[in-house]
Amino acid sequence: MRLTIVEMDEFYIAGIEIGLGVDWDEYFEAPDPVLSEIDHVINPHVFYYFSIGEKEIIGKQVSSIENLPDGCVAAKVPAGLYAKVPDYQVVYVHDMFSMTNYILGNEDDCSEYRKFVLGADGKYHSYTYNLVEYSPDVVNVRQIPVLPEARAKQLRKQYIETYFDVDSTQFRRFLYNRYVSLHRGYLWEFLSEEALDNMQGMSREEATNYLKSKQEVLFFWDTSSPLGKKFTSGKVFTMDAEKLMKSYTRFTFDMYLFDSTLDWTIVFAHEEISDEPSDCYLIYRSDIEKKS
Repeated sequence: MRLTIVEMDEFYIAGIEIGLGVDWDEYFEAPDPVLSEIDHVINPHVFYYFSIGEKEIIGKQVSSIENLPDGCVAAKVPAGLYAKVPDYQVVYVHDMFSMTNYILGNEDDCSEYRKFVLGADGKYHSYTYNLVEYSPDVVNVRQIPVLPEARAKQLRKQYIETYFDVDSTQFRRFLYNRYVSLHRGYLWEFLSEEALDNMQGMSREEATNYLKSKQEVLFFWDTSSPLGKKFTSGKVFTMDAEKLMKSYTRFTFDMYLFDSTLDWTIVFAHEEISDEPSDCYLIYRSDIEKKS
């Protein structure tokens, strides 16, 4: 599965303002009759949903914006490259972008819109379009160096044994097996009690400075889609620390950093895992061993 990029010419949409939280299944059973009064419609079975400032608009593509019905507004969708994502792929978007060199473009009006293609009985297919730019310098996870498979397997096993508790109870074993086999949950949910008691909160800047002092930075991460989980499964990656800190949110919000000594780790989590709000948490193995 890969991100679909399409080149679009500019075009116009004419439509009406609509409220938030629309039930699209219900809406397309009987669309607003005002939309049928719009002239110069390219395809009456295709609808577009987009924002102009704080207004949400539903409309149709038109060849001319002359003689619009009262209450209608018109907007121009800019030409350019767009990422086209079917609704069923939305859960994969973050991971699909991370496997390319494309980034979101300018966040102007109509640089993001949704397209509905109606079929029989109000059924429809939906796609989201986002204006994108190609950036040769952006991190593409397919190009991040990885350790040899055997070394990665060994390090991941030792790392988890050092900082995590995955088998002290039958319930923890069940949850961890579900994490491994079904890719459900996050590894940080299994941090050992000793690790949790000895975490030091860090800002992103502090973490960057700490990592820059290390000769080696290894890492892996949790993802939220089957596509990302399949890609990262069993791997250990390495990258320049400063570049990693500037770009990690492109591919994850849950990440585990360490080196071959396993003397320290920095854990990033998308949820607060401590009473001390921080961007990430530093844990030393020596502090854990003192408590054991």
